[in-house]
Amino acid sequence: KPVLAITYHSQGEVIFYPWDWRGRPAPDDKLIQQIAHGLAGKIQTLKADTTYAAYPGAGTVGQTYPWLYGINGTLDMVVETGKNLHIFPEAKLEKIISANLQGAFFMLNQLNGTGLTGHVIDAKTGKPLPAQIFVPDIDSEDIHRRHADTKFGRFYRLLLPGQHRVIVSHPGYQPQVLKAIEVAKTGWTELEVKLVRVK
Repeated sequence: KPVLAITYHSQGEVIFYPWDWRGRPAPDDKLIQQIAHGLAGKIQTLKADTTYAAYPGAGTVGQTYPWLYGINGTLDMVVETGKNLHIFPEAKLEKIISANLQGAFFMLNQLNGTGLTGHVIDAKTGKPLPAQIFVPDIDSEDIHRRHADTKFGRFYRLLLPGQHRVIVSHPGYQPQVLKAIEVAKTGWTELEVKLVRVK
């Protein structure tokens, strides 16, 4: 499952991010706002007098960002490119693309972290487990639980630097409660979690 995504629309020179859900911000709101405003600040408007704006989008609309974030855990930004038209003449289109490439490079750089990554495996067999990775101080019932992948037991979770509680669980195994995982200010913090099967 992708960690980040950009969905391009036209028009408005604004970025919508997850979300304002009937007055409730997204569980990862602080991190999402940091990324969304960073992305907006990298994209110049057609007039080149400022950069794009960023706002929380409605959580109840049929857009990509509520579904990708709520179901998959993918931080998706809807970028409304250009201004006052939906289909642009070639001269303006080239300018829009050039400006938005700076935003795309910014998003790619976010994949350097900060956050948690690692594997979850069976402590005895080494078999990868698609375990649930739950961050109780952030996650809520507004989003689906995040899981490691089935093939490798690998997970990625973008998080702000600092200490985080993490609960790793899988049916038939004793859960691990990691009370104070320190997420570094740069890069990914690696976790290798070995779960013990319940006898």
